[in-house]
Amino acid sequence: MRALLLPLLFSCTQKTGVGVPPADTGAEADADTDADADTDADTDADTDADGDGFSVEEGDCDDADIGVNPAREEDDGDSKDNDCDGRVDERWAGVVATEQYDPVGGALVFFDTVGREEDTVRLDCELVPYDVALAPDGAVYVVGAPWFYNISAGAPSFEYAAATVARVEADGTCVPLATFTDPAYEEGGDPMDQRFYWFGPIVRGLAWHPAGHLVALTPGALHRIDPGGEATVLAEWEWDINDDTTFALYGLDAAVDPATGTVGVMDLLGGFATWSPEAGFVQHKQADLSDGWANWDAQLGVGLAWMDTDGFYGLVTDFTTGASSLSRFNLQDRAWVERLAWDDALFRPLGLDADGDHGELYASAKGGDYRTLWRLREQGELVDVFADEVEDGRTWWDIASRY
Repeated sequence: MRALLLPLLFSCTQKTGVGVPPADTGAEADADTDADADTDADTDADTDADGDGFSVEEGDCDDADIGVNPAREEDDGDSKDNDCDGRVDERWAGVVATEQYDPVGGALVFFDTVGREEDTVRLDCELVPYDVALAPDGAVYVVGAPWFYNISAGAPSFEYAAATVARVEADGTCVPLATFTDPAYEEGGDPMDQRFYWFGPIVRGLAWHPAGHLVALTPGALHRIDPGGEATVLAEWEWDINDDTTFALYGLDAAVDPATGTVGVMDLLGGFATWSPEAGFVQHKQADLSDGWANWDAQLGVGLAWMDTDGFYGLVTDFTTGASSLSRFNLQDRAWVERLAWDDALFRPLGLDADGDHGELYASAKGGDYRTLWRLREQGELVDVFADEVEDGRTWWDIASRY
């Protein structure tokens, strides 16, 4: 087992205590049944109706139930979202990783909470699964392409591959839902319209949305995919990295806050944006391409994850030097704030997800014939190996937490 001792700078969000509602006073107290300080019968904004120390504005998702607020621990048997993280009766159960087989094919590998392999489901289709998303009912979805890339520790290239989003049945059967292509690369397309694609299929971000559908990310658009396979565009932007006059961002990965439905979009070059039904698409940070690639103010993006109550975390790496870092995006300052950094020239991180129950993050990585899952944690201030295996031609591409 390998372990990297690191100065870990981030900490878990601490939950606070429980308050008591103020007593009613005045002549109209008998008619006052709410929990605010005045004597009318209407609950004012920013008040704590159930007296648990949190208002709706402070994240209380059920202000009529004292057993529900952001400071509570989840009770996985009462059918409530006790901790207001957007999940009901959840308990972190480990992770699932997508595994690539040589020459074409893959599997889903399920690990328990201490990194032991519980099950492997071989995909009954010719897809290399590059991304994975889990629905609350246990359904598993992947993004794949019939395209093999045996990354070791070198720099991946820019190549196009069409992508298929599929639901994976318990026996490994793939049920295709939607396919994404670029007409410029298909038969009869105009080569003059072809643009560079970062390695892997055209879709590299897939996540489940609490509204009951998938979101899929291509370099220049965010898509909604309904369970029946209907795909619609939620937002579009300019993504040609060779045109600094129009470039907005290159969509590299997406993650969703399950409590609010806000989608985070990570840029390959260091930008960041969000999408929500209320606000639509909002770009909070844009990469500077005014002097070509020389002005990239971040390493190349790898993955994005949502950490419950704490925000969006991005993983970036330098494929030349091996320097990697984990940062949290500060929406107020519109900037990435580095929380953890390390150097490992032999391994390249490839995917990222969070364990919201314990405030830890997990990453997949590859180096030579070794494929690993890393745990990024505060306790002990280290990045350690959660699971690892050695075999040529196989890669753990993406990773998702199981609840």
